[in-house]
Amino acid sequence: MATTYSSRFYTSAGAVLPNAGMSNSNAGGLLGAIFSETIPTTVTDGLDEHYLMPVPANGVRRLQTLLMSNGDLDTNDTPLLDADLVIRTTLNGVTTDTIVYDASARGPFSVSGVTGNEVQRNGPAKAGATAGWVVAGATNLSEATLPASQTGSTLVVPIVGLKVGDIVTAFKVVAQIESAGGTVTLDADLRKLTNAAADPTDASVGTIAQVSVTADTAVAATKTGLSDIVGADERFYVLITATTAASTDIRFLNITVTTTQALAELSLRVVDVWALIPQGEGGIGHLVFKVNTAAATPNAANLTVIPLVL
Repeated sequence: MATTYSSRFYTSAGAVLPNAGMSNSNAGGLLGAIFSETIPTTVTDGLDEHYLMPVPANGVRRLQTLLMSNGDLDTNDTPLLDADLVIRTTLNGVTTDTIVYDASARGPFSVSGVTGNEVQRNGPAKAGATAGWVVAGATNLSEATLPASQTGSTLVVPIVGLKVGDIVTAFKVVAQIESAGGTVTLDADLRKLTNAAADPTDASVGTIAQVSVTADTAVAATKTGLSDIVGADERFYVLITATTAASTDIRFLNITVTTTQALAELSLRVVDVWALIPQGEGGIGHLVFKVNTAAATPNAANLTVIPLVL
């Protein structure tokens, strides 16, 4: 069982933070309190749980509505992730889960955003660790070039303009290869740096199939089938590696990235609940995200939830 906690409302040990302000003395309860973060759901035993926020639980209040946005509670992807939101209270040693959103009964919840949006996303390229690419040539053209007779030369192309919460679904490399018989190869790897206390980690998101040609070619090589959610602590870039034979060259133009764009905070779906919050010890309950089905590598849940309590 994998149990995690929202860092806004809980300590890593699961204790409610002193400034959470969700006790019974808080008139109006959770009105306007917002949970918003990405929850990794990679557990295989079907018991993944994430405590979203505390709720006042004295047995007289009702969770009236959930306003939800910016991601998935349940998807139609394979494997199917069946996830619920529950109010959890403990009284006299007995724990009660009251389901307030049942994805399997009410249907998959997903705020779709703007899908299939292909945009030129690259910033100025720079030469990588293996020399060869020219990024500041003496021409009036905005391009990077690789001359003949280079081996494994690398070009680093930053990706700019992505919105936190966007889902990257594909990327494309646009370039021109000049050849009259010599072999030219080009590889491209979409990668991301993720911030960490020790050092940022560098990982591949997806690679194109290698381009290998012996004639003049307009390259538009695409990698599809991606589903990487953009985090605030991440930076994306494309690493291009290319080899040119004698009397060949490459002119790199740009990178496009296709995304499902995250919606704004105000683009909310209203979910009527009107569920009585059971009484809990200390007058505190918890809103919990709960995975019910075993799934090897389900998508992360990327949620904004605003509960309204009367």
